[in-house]
Amino acid sequence: MPQSPRAGHSSPLPQQSVQSDGPSARLWSVYVAEADRQDRALAHSWKGNMDALLIFAGLFSASITAFLIESYKSLTPDPNLIILGHISLQLAALANGTHRVQPDPEPVPFEPPVASLLCNVFWFLSLAFSLAGALAATLVEQWTRNYLTAVQKHPAPQIRARVRAYLYQGLQQFGMSTVVETIPTLLHISLFLFLAGLVAFLSPINSLICSLCAAILVVCTTLYAVVTLLPAFFHQCPYRTPFTSLCWRVWQAVSSYHYGFETPLTMSDARELSAVARRPARDERDKEALCRTVRSLLDGGEFAAFIEGIPGFLIDDFSGADIMKHILRDTDLNLGLRIVETLHISHSQQLHVLGQVNGAKVEKPWCRTTLGKP
Repeated sequence: MPQSPRAGHSSPLPQQSVQSDGPSARLWSVYVAEADRQDRALAHSWKGNMDALLIFAGLFSASITAFLIESYKSLTPDPNLIILGHISLQLAALANGTHRVQPDPEPVPFEPPVASLLCNVFWFLSLAFSLAGALAATLVEQWTRNYLTAVQKHPAPQIRARVRAYLYQGLQQFGMSTVVETIPTLLHISLFLFLAGLVAFLSPINSLICSLCAAILVVCTTLYAVVTLLPAFFHQCPYRTPFTSLCWRVWQAVSSYHYGFETPLTMSDARELSAVARRPARDERDKEALCRTVRSLLDGGEFAAFIEGIPGFLIDDFSGADIMKHILRDTDLNLGLRIVETLHISHSQQLHVLGQVNGAKVEKPWCRTTLGKP
């Protein structure tokens, strides 16, 4: 009778996990150390974002619920009006001198006002999007904890590295980063739906307050659209929304179809190309950055490292000579004088060390001669 794999053969994983000090362990340990640093930074970023979203979603959902308690009543007929209708019929019968019971009138079909219907639609959708965002944030935190637990489970570096590479490939393949970036979109949609419902709620009550809320909604929507589109045209713009990446992909797809680009750029690639492209603006940024660096270097060791890097900068950078001339001409920096002083101090220290070494070499034969005497 053939034995089952579980009974007849042991799993290879426990056998390999015992070999935590194999020949390749040292190489994989370097990968594991770097991967752990990246994973912890990524998990810390995701957790911080999800915690903030959970707090916002909880408070916002409670606020929407308070408004819905008052607004949903307008979707059904008021029972007090029905009772008052019956009473009015009875009073009319008594006034006419008839005492027989009047039959109940045909119920008039109830239709809620359009403003009330729109208000409740917007607010119920807002509550649904807010709760969906809170659920997604909770799931992301759970997935992050499961990922960290799985990649740090095994002590053997080679197994731990391969498990981490396998799971990290899954993060990229299934778009975990895209999911994390999409969750704030749910809360943003929820907020705009709430503002739209607020305008519909106030429209039959007070036109002035309704107009003010509508103006606020238009201003917020316009600013949100501007902030969404700015990074697509100005790559150094720090503002962005969850829809920015979507707009960039659509723009790249249209440009690729129209101009025949084979490989559309990602937003990060376009930002890096704009930062390192040889342009006069880049030279001005380099001058400003290096001047700020020289002003902040107060320690002698750091300034000496800066001096050692100047020849390489002049060789590697095409406009390095012009940038360095500009820095040397800046009277506030006094870079030339500081370089001379640093080199003089370094030369004095080297002479002092050489003097100590030569003195030690001269003293050693004398010490041996002295100690060798009876």
